[in-house]
Amino acid sequence: MKNSYNNNAYAYFIGFIAAVAGLLFGFDTGVISGAIHFIQQEYHLSTEMEGLVVSSVLIGAVCGTLISNIISRHFGRRNALITASILFTIGALGSACATSAEFLIIIRLFLGLAIGIASYTAPLYLAEIAPQNIRGRIIAFYQLMIAVGLLAAYCSDMVFTPSGAWRWMLGIPAIPAFIMLVLAFWLPRSPRWLMLKNQYAAARAVLDKILSSEQADIAFHEIERRIKRDQRSQRGWRAITIPRFRAVLFLGISAQMMQQWTGCNIVLYYAPMIFKLAGFTTPIQEIWGTIAVGTVMMLTTIIAVKYVDKWGRRPILFGGLAAMGISLLLLGFTTGAAAHTHSVQMVAIFAVLFYIFGFAISLGPIVWILCSEIFPLYARDFGIMVTTAGNWLFNAMLATIFPTLIVLFGHNVFFLFLAATVVSFFFVKYFVPETKGISLEQIESNLMSGRPTRRIGLG
Repeated sequence: MKNSYNNNAYAYFIGFIAAVAGLLFGFDTGVISGAIHFIQQEYHLSTEMEGLVVSSVLIGAVCGTLISNIISRHFGRRNALITASILFTIGALGSACATSAEFLIIIRLFLGLAIGIASYTAPLYLAEIAPQNIRGRIIAFYQLMIAVGLLAAYCSDMVFTPSGAWRWMLGIPAIPAFIMLVLAFWLPRSPRWLMLKNQYAAARAVLDKILSSEQADIAFHEIERRIKRDQRSQRGWRAITIPRFRAVLFLGISAQMMQQWTGCNIVLYYAPMIFKLAGFTTPIQEIWGTIAVGTVMMLTTIIAVKYVDKWGRRPILFGGLAAMGISLLLLGFTTGAAAHTHSVQMVAIFAVLFYIFGFAISLGPIVWILCSEIFPLYARDFGIMVTTAGNWLFNAMLATIFPTLIVLFGHNVFFLFLAATVVSFFFVKYFVPETKGISLEQIESNLMSGRPTRRIGLG
């Protein structure tokens, strides 16, 4: 029992260091909402340039996801996280010292590269390093740190908005980025990656640190058997020729689409606009509303971290989607109300916060967990690369067209997200597996034996 406790403590320590990438992810994507107004004033940005300053991070994230596959596969998951922390540090300091809008756009592309590498590598690394009984909890901790980063960004915006110190807003993330850079050198390499590189002794040493002796022995031989069985399997783009791989690739891409097109990041990016639609017109009201969103997201993700390996993935997804659907229905009606009375405003606040609760306990962490678990080892890098790039593409697409959707549909846009949520509910019912407490090797074995994706998580 003591050995198991020590093993888990070490796994949590590893998870914390890797999850700092999530904090930087959240901070750097969220802080621009408060800084862009002052950047626009200083550099007299056109509408197009303002859009580039904001969206350059998303463009960089897509590129970062694509190159992270190469870094992670050839140089290891740990070195990919070290690369991301270096880029986070450079990006934060460069943004704080920007001398022109053009320079700021370029440096935010570097930040995007860091976010893309981190969003790909951290869940992959955590899935491969965590014991199966707490794997969901440790990967969900990464999502918790994203929520912490978003809340920190909103609080930073509130602190520096009175003085207009946007350089401080953008530069502060350099501190946790440097801390992560230092701590990342203490991370062990992924045992599965080590065995793919024929470093069996090193892999066994890592397994002995994170598992009990008996569990380490079982895991070592399971991974070894799987690698030998998959030595002739197609990798990279060639893996698409394998029907079973295409099945889980469809599952992962659809899950990432589900996460984005049910509208969460729109609520995060455009929370001030949503509060304005609900009748909250002063900057102070909008800032406090945004901080409330970040607080609920962080606290709810703590619940997900605690219970994802106890309740299971599917029950939490069903509950979260139901909460999101109710919230979107309320948002559609309240933002379209003829008169924004105090009661209507209170319902709108409840709807936004209840929506964030539903997302943060379900789609937020569980989509990342799912995409880290479902791919076979021989093509796990490629599968996670494609699904993570899909996440950023769906994110960028929706963020780009949302202002147009608001013009075309007004408050009815929330009913579009409601329709996507209903479709997602049935997608979970018929396609998403329950992977709680199942080893990655068992999931892969179930997949390759021909089971439908809905059943690959069964023991």
